Amino acid sequence: MKSLKGPKSVSLKCECNICDEGSNNTCITDGLCFTEVHDTNNEISYTYSCLNQDQFLPPRDLPFICRDQRFGVECCSEPYCNRDLLLAFQPR
Repeated sequence: MKSLKGPKSVSLKCECNICDEGSNNTCITDGLCFTEVHDTNNEISYTYSCLNQDQFLPPRDLPFICRDQRFGVECCSEPYCNRDLLLAFQPR
């Protein structure tokens, strides 16, 4: 299982397609960037956003949501690193 290093500062910028208008598709976090893949009515879509440190559950070096590819989530810790994460949907 991989471990992720936290951001080098408390202002990691990530791609965000669920943020408010005017955000320029960017969120800022003290945690990690993530991409999540969804299958809704046989239509694949992606969510790009931030995961703040206060949302982490132990272990702190690899939050639970980032661990298991069955959930279709991948996390990363570099500026805008989530914008190119195109995950394959894993049917359940």
